[in-house]
Amino acid sequence: MKEYFTGHKDSVVINEFLNFIPEDSADFKVVYRLRKMGEEFVEGSLSMDEVMTFSNCLPASSKTEAFIHKMKCYTFYSVLCDITSGKGLSPFGKKVKSEVEHPSFCRPLPKGKVAIIQYKLERIWKIRWKHPLVFNEYCLPATVTWIWSVVRMQKVVKD
Repeated sequence: MKEYFTGHKDSVVINEFLNFIPEDSADFKVVYRLRKMGEEFVEGSLSMDEVMTFSNCLPASSKTEAFIHKMKCYTFYSVLCDITSGKGLSPFGKKVKSEVEHPSFCRPLPKGKVAIIQYKLERIWKIRWKHPLVFNEYCLPATVTWIWSVVRMQKVVKD
């Protein structure tokens, strides 16, 4: 099985879905781009140009839309569709568009292990509303998993 995404619990389900459809199909492009754009949105690196090129992948089939619902990413998908179509945006759609144009947290990464951990925790706190739009897991377990992986990489905890 080919892995397209790693790092989150829901990546396994997304990879399974993507492995059963051809890479050149429109459905593959929608799910793949949606997840990539979601990750960039949470990081604060998504640009309006990328959002506008997403319209080249649309529309998604009913099977893909059902999968996007299953991923719990449909709200983000529908807001992106509204932005690319030029429709009037809801207040939440305006908030997402504003966040894409001007990310709320975009400080440079500091140096030092403690400063990096403080930076990441502050970033997670400020962008916590974005996480459930993209990932099918709650922000707190994802944060605990991230902290645990940092601790393990720094070899503080022995196996």
